Amino acid sequence: MPTIHVALQEGFEGDTVIVLLDGAEVFYKDNLKTRMQIGKAASFDLPNISGPHELRFDLISRNTRVNIPVTVTGSDKYVGISITRHGDIAHTISDEPFRYA
Repeated sequence: MPTIHVALQEGFEGDTVIVLLDGAEVFYKDNLKTRMQIGKAASFDLPNISGPHELRFDLISRNTRVNIPVTVTGSDKYVGISITRHGDIAHTISDEPFRYA
């Protein structure tokens, strides 16, 4: 079965993050910081996933969140989550892996 690969990318500066999949916590991290050399703070996988799902990304340290619908059909999905300069949460969903230096 396919996997959802989640990458926390740009803009993290000592943040606290919780990620939920369909309401169940799947990731928690304090003091999350982006490694500027590669543009990535952390990553994790959600294996054996298919069908429609919802990722909820809570940026606790900045009191903001976003719900990200992800539908997995047949192949892996890659979800990239970043924080913009203005503190907004931006995300990208791809069928291809993200590239890092």
